[in-house]
Amino acid sequence: MPYVEIRYSYKINESEVRTQDIEIFNGGYLLYYNKIWEKINARNLILSVPQGMLIREVKAFDEESIREAINNALIHRDYSLNESIFITQYQQKIEIKSPGGFVGGVTVENILDESKTRNKLIADTLFKSEFVEHLGNGVNLMFKNQLSLGKNPPNYSKTNQNNVFLELDGKIKDIEFAKYVFNVANKKNRELSDKELILLNQIKENKRVNASYVSDNLLEIGLIEKVGYGKYLLSQNYYDDTNRSGEYTRNRGLSKEQNKMLLVKHLQSFDKGFKKDLIQVLPSLPWHQIYRLLDELRKEKKIRFVGDRRSYSGENAGCWKLVK
Repeated sequence: MPYVEIRYSYKINESEVRTQDIEIFNGGYLLYYNKIWEKINARNLILSVPQGMLIREVKAFDEESIREAINNALIHRDYSLNESIFITQYQQKIEIKSPGGFVGGVTVENILDESKTRNKLIADTLFKSEFVEHLGNGVNLMFKNQLSLGKNPPNYSKTNQNNVFLELDGKIKDIEFAKYVFNVANKKNRELSDKELILLNQIKENKRVNASYVSDNLLEIGLIEKVGYGKYLLSQNYYDDTNRSGEYTRNRGLSKEQNKMLLVKHLQSFDKGFKKDLIQVLPSLPWHQIYRLLDELRKEKKIRFVGDRRSYSGENAGCWKLVK
């Protein structure tokens, strides 16, 4: 099978047409893996990570993640396709392309939860030879290694039905976040899972997360706090420690009573409020939450609804007014 090979190349950046180094590896994988790692490690940048009063030196690409990534490409590739596995290294990222899309049932969205093997004998052989440390959990391990250092998670977004594309980012995106998470977990003597690190990263990026996925562990050790239905923030201590208290206030938003006061103030200023106006008053809230606030004000006999509830324009359009 002439295409059972791994082709390595190095480029300074993505705009470069010519490659600096090319080498083709074939034969017994266990015999040449170390040579691939030596190639990668020869250009591996050293990153300085402050940890307390010490400076910890880490490599842009850790061997554990690289080995799992290459193992996955070898185990899950489609051997009926006459194509090679390609590893392209740049100064700050590594791309691995392997023939054949994801195994049936696996997607970019569920790759952490679905573990399916296209070539079971190869997987079993590597596991029994102790070359695969976490059978079925290699992707989870890569996510954990990347996020624990404040890097971007492994990126599979370019994957299609013909090829799996994996991008491992070597840049530390937010060292303060990584230090904070490490220090809190270390003080509480807790180890965070890959899924908890992913959730923390999503919350840091102000993405709405599924409440059922949020672990009690993150709330208990004080890494996050709940600020509304389905909405979480990194704890106030994180923003204090990173001198971003203003960002915390902005992300947390106004309290329910403050939002209600804004609605009343609008009605005081303009006499009445239509749906489109009230959405502009509280743009960060969905309409059903705004309506809930309006209903509370109605029950408190501070406002009333007038006009046609089914109409939002015209002379008889429904709107809210103050009770006088």
